[in-house]
This record gives sequence, structure tokens and C-alpha cells, in this order.
Amino acid sequence: MKPSIFLNELIDLKHMKTLEKMPFEAQHKIFKRLAEIADSKTLTKEEQEKYDNSMMVMWDNYAVYKHAEEKGTIKGEAKGRAEGRAEGKKEKAKEIALNLLAYHTPIEVIAKTTGLTIEEVKKLKP
Repeated sequence: MKPSIFLNELIDLKHMKTLEKMPFEAQHKIFKRLAEIADSKTLTKEEQEKYDNSMMVMWDNYAVYKHAEEKGTIKGEAKGRAEGRAEGKKEKAKEIALNLLAYHTPIEVIAKTTGLTIEEVKKLKP
């Protein structure tokens, strides 16, 4: 198949629906290949417009994908830090509870002081 025929078939607007359904990485490979094949000197004005439009769609999709990926990473890091702090507070509360148990402090007082449940304090008791 000649590159110009391949190019015409892929960027023909009737195929854009199929292209939009493809995973982003597959779209990216197709557009990368098109860029390698395309020589703006050999394209007609109509072909150049179709190519330019398809490239704009690809770059828009890429920008949206990267933004979503970045936003997900930031949310994941924030969630990880929050969970880490909560876990650290829980460990500190258990440490304090163990110290209070060593002084024979009533379990109800330990639970109220540390924020642990009575069951959690009882599990710590040797």
C-alpha cells in the first residue's frame, strides 16, 4: 500500500469514530506513523486540513490524558500522606495506651484519653 493511500484512508473523517474508540496508546502510534509518512509538500489542501485536524484531536486527547494522569497521581500522593498520618496517630495512641496500662490505668480512661476503643485497648493488654 502506498503511503499516500494509507494516509488518505486513515485520516478520512469516516474513520474518526473508529479511531476515537481506540485506546490512547494505539491512537498515538497511528498519529506518530502518520507524521512520519506525511510530507506536507505532497498533500493536497484538503488532505492537509484533514491531517491537521486529526493531529489537533490527537494532541487534545493527549493533553486530557496527561492532565488526568497528573491529577490522579497528585490525589494518590495526598491520600497516601493522609493515610500515613492517620496510621502514625493510631500507633502513637497504642504506644500511650501501653504506657498507661503499665501504670494500671483503667481501660475506660485509656480508651477515652487515646481515642482507641475499649476492645483495642484490651487487645494491647498482656
